Amino acid sequence: MRQGRLELAVGSGRRRVVVDVLRPGDVDGDIPLLLDMPPPYTARALTDSSCLFLDRQAFDRLLATHPAISRRWLSSVAQRVSASQSRLIGLLGRPLAAQLAQLLLDEAVENHVELAQRTIAAMLGVQRPSINKVIKDFERDQLIRVGYAVIEILDEAGLRARAQ
Repeated sequence: MRQGRLELAVGSGRRRVVVDVLRPGDVDGDIPLLLDMPPPYTARALTDSSCLFLDRQAFDRLLATHPAISRRWLSSVAQRVSASQSRLIGLLGRPLAAQLAQLLLDEAVENHVELAQRTIAAMLGVQRPSINKVIKDFERDQLIRVGYAVIEILDEAGLRARAQ
């Protein structure tokens, strides 16, 4: 990803679940490329975006001829797998308020989460009205401030307490 944000999702309509949001510097598509399989999700631009693309041959050549890049790429894969596992474990069996608090903390950049509420709902696998209720509770408790497609974290410690 060079610039912008991309949403990776499975399903459609009310059954759509967002599995990740890519930002500048993120890598995706490499694992399906190496496994010679289609990606298990679709991508949708959330903002004006530009991406770099390598075909299978160029990617194989890059990894074979540049050991430092190969090590960095492998580290990137390990970090992504670890983050996915942590997110999955963090969501299992927890109340929606705890899930949302953790998601906001994980997605925040300088205390701002630039995601639409429908995307947040899809990331947690719930309907938007459920998220809206919890967001309003957090806003009432002055943990966050909500703007258009952005949530500002006002009380990080309080939000961390809700994530427990």
